[in-house]
Amino acid sequence: MTLIMTGVMVCIDKLAIGFSMAFLDVSITSLIAWIVVISFVSTMLGLSLGQRLGVHGEHIAELVAGGLFILLGLTIIYQ
Repeated sequence: MTLIMTGVMVCIDKLAIGFSMAFLDVSITSLIAWIVVISFVSTMLGLSLGQRLGVHGEHIAELVAGGLFILLGLTIIYQ
């Protein structure tokens, strides 16, 4: 269930990015390319760190991820 909720949150995040970029003069091709690259790099980084930290930092990792989602949301709202 946690994996599904994480996927939903990421999709909502990408939807918000799409809506905000619709108001700017940005090429859809470059926007998609940047979203794919940044999503891939951040996912690989998260998987690598998660594997290294393991079970020891599970609670801390959930708090950090939640904080990052909040910061990202506030950044989108601010812009």
